Amino acid sequence: MTTHEVEEMLDITKKTLIYYENEGLVKPLRDNNNYRCYNQDDVSKIKFILLLREMDCTIEEIKQIINKKKSIRDVLENKKDLIKQR
Repeated sequence: MTTHEVEEMLDITKKTLIYYENEGLVKPLRDNNNYRCYNQDDVSKIKFILLLREMDCTIEEIKQIINKKKSIRDVLENKKDLIKQR
């Protein structure tokens, strides 16, 4: 799947996709022309990232979840505690 197809499917910008790649959250393959090629796993991971961003997770928290250094539950529990404090 091309960058443009992913942009349209997920309603996000190319800049966002490149940012996620630069942060090491997704690693799309490249074709012979060096264009990014997203597979279904990449798209699923981006959807997951977008969901976590909607829940106010930071990029650092998302990295920890993806790298299995923290569980989603731990991150969201912490968010709940912060909301209660406010």
